[in-house]
Amino acid sequence: MNRYTDWILSTLCWDGALPIAVVSLPNRIMLAWPGRPGLVQVIALLIPITAFFVRGAHGFKRNRAGQFRLWQTAMFVIGILLLALWETTFILFTGMPNIAQHSDWYILWALYSAYVISMAIAFFPMKVQHLPTIDVLTEVY
Repeated sequence: MNRYTDWILSTLCWDGALPIAVVSLPNRIMLAWPGRPGLVQVIALLIPITAFFVRGAHGFKRNRAGQFRLWQTAMFVIGILLLALWETTFILFTGMPNIAQHSDWYILWALYSAYVISMAIAFFPMKVQHLPTIDVLTEVY
């Protein structure tokens, strides 16, 4: 597969769809088991933490696998922190809808957009620069 296609698919799936699935899971559980608020609270606490560590491990694994620059690692760390802030705030807003104003949802989606953009930048496949080599035998003779 083309490395740019892999980058786009990874950005859409890992960075686009996975966080939305994570924050919507407590609501789905609330619909499936409406009489169990304790279960929803435990899921709302454990799933984002687990997804944070899975996403971090996946990102650092990709970081070690390719040629990563320092600024790309910094963008990844900023993106991971934005993800944690976004997931926490989103679940807080859905769990306590009275505290969220209409404009707060715009800020929340701006955080999500900043997260996806920072991850897209962090994992953009850069060209590998090879150092020029000199063939000693052809240079001497």
